[in-house]
Amino acid sequence: MVVFDAENLWRFNFLDYVGKGEARNVVNVMMMIAETLNRGERGSGEDGDYWKAQCERLLETAVIALQSAEERVTPVNLHKFIMTAATNSRQIAEPSWQAQYHGKVWKRAMRRANLPGKPTITRWPRTSGCWNFPGMADRTRSSILTYATQILHVFNTAYARKWWPGKRT
Repeated sequence: MVVFDAENLWRFNFLDYVGKGEARNVVNVMMMIAETLNRGERGSGEDGDYWKAQCERLLETAVIALQSAEERVTPVNLHKFIMTAATNSRQIAEPSWQAQYHGKVWKRAMRRANLPGKPTITRWPRTSGCWNFPGMADRTRSSILTYATQILHVFNTAYARKWWPGKRT
């Protein structure tokens, strides 16, 4: 018997498990767990639903990019990918941005886009997800980032962080 425990050697990245079939599964599980751990607190009404949908869209694009680039789908990697996204279209062409985590992952994802049997970023047109992120108004982008980082915060702090493979806190 193998025991998965926050204090011992064995960990289980459930995002790898639920993400095997579909990136949407990863996002749905993360949103459900985060909402539960935040005691059901969330924005209400149509406005709250809009920001939730935009956050889910951003997270799903990030999961697909990580899967396509054969990066581990962990809350740490999702946060790093989202936070290093370009904030304007000029950045995408800059070598300094391309050297950051988002640029490296996106480049690997695009190189692997046509490999048979691999998750593919090409399901998403260049105008969706992180590709339209640089063109968004600063306040819109900031609101979506705030929502997404709030979700990821639940998984990257305190007790929950101890469960991720390779992490000791």
